[in-house]
Amino acid sequence: MDGVLGIDIAKAKFNVTLLLASGARRRKTCANTPAGIDELQAWLQRHGGTRVHACLEATGRYGDRLAEALVNAGHVVSVVNPIGLMPI
Repeated sequence: MDGVLGIDIAKAKFNVTLLLASGARRRKTCANTPAGIDELQAWLQRHGGTRVHACLEATGRYGDRLAEALVNAGHVVSVVNPIGLMPI
């Protein structure tokens, strides 16, 4: 793995933070569209994210297209329940 990609997904856009193995962090916002997903894929390549572990919240259908594209590109993807991430 080259790093970890945290994804905050919404209907119109998604925000990502890439944590590289070196400890460097990169942030980006993309439209939640096919063009935005392509933009993210190119951005990952430019920043050394050839194979990352991506994690996004289960928000119904909003993240499905992105998760599928990341898996098809060879990344590991975890879709997690956002309720389980909240502190008690």
